[in-house]
Amino acid sequence: GGPYWFTFDGKDVNTYYQATWTGGVYRVVDDKIVAVYNKTNSLMANNYKPATAMDSMGNLWVVQNYQNSTSPVMVLPKEKLQKENVEKGDWLGVKVPNVSKSTMQWMRFLITAKTNIGVLADGDYTDPVIFWDNKGNLENLTPDCTKANSFVDQTGKSFSWTYIYSLAEDSTGLVWLGATEGVIAFNPKDAFGSNFTSYRPVVEGGYLLDGVQCNAIVVDSENRKWIGTNNAGIYVVSADGTKVLQQYNTLNSMLPSNQVYQMAYANKTNSVFIVTPDGIA
Repeated sequence: GGPYWFTFDGKDVNTYYQATWTGGVYRVVDDKIVAVYNKTNSLMANNYKPATAMDSMGNLWVVQNYQNSTSPVMVLPKEKLQKENVEKGDWLGVKVPNVSKSTMQWMRFLITAKTNIGVLADGDYTDPVIFWDNKGNLENLTPDCTKANSFVDQTGKSFSWTYIYSLAEDSTGLVWLGATEGVIAFNPKDAFGSNFTSYRPVVEGGYLLDGVQCNAIVVDSENRKWIGTNNAGIYVVSADGTKVLQQYNTLNSMLPSNQVYQMAYANKTNSVFIVTPDGIA
């Protein structure tokens, strides 16, 4: 059904999970499919458009809400991942009430490494960012939940979005969000408080990439951010985002297009892979 979303296993570099458009989730080990999770052996309502994430404890999370109102958020504990034949009863359904009507075909989803908080942007038009925190206890199936339809930055100004395209956690635990209107960062723990304030980096001339569509964000080993835009190439910025260290485009680099679809950072080789409509760099 076409590859749709993938997640690397944080405990095994040779294992990853490939979500598909119509076939559920595939577990791949050493380049071989060893398991398939779908409506027959999971809590997914059907096989369409799941999203996956791994938490720091090695549990596999899946969000799949295509006409599914019972268990749109589910988790397969790490000990169950080793089973040869996974069954529906091996999964835990997590009640996150704010995950509701969307088809979620462009969703961005992660479980933060620092705090194991779920952060979900379903990708639909102006839809909220959803947070949940089961405080590291998988048996807590009714976690604390909240959502944000916009953010307030450190200067008191509001930041809202049309579409959200990327989420990335940095080494300090901040989550960086790229949207149609630019980039912003926040501490997901603060989302559950009454004075939730986000952080918009300020560079010379104003906010970083203000009004620029940011399609992809990756964080390198120095905690610098590589931000791929929709028509201006890649910006490499300092850890706090207040300094633009480099801008790569078709004129000053081998980048084949100034439109960046997606990026990935490889820790082992300290390399950034950039996907564009005209090839991979």
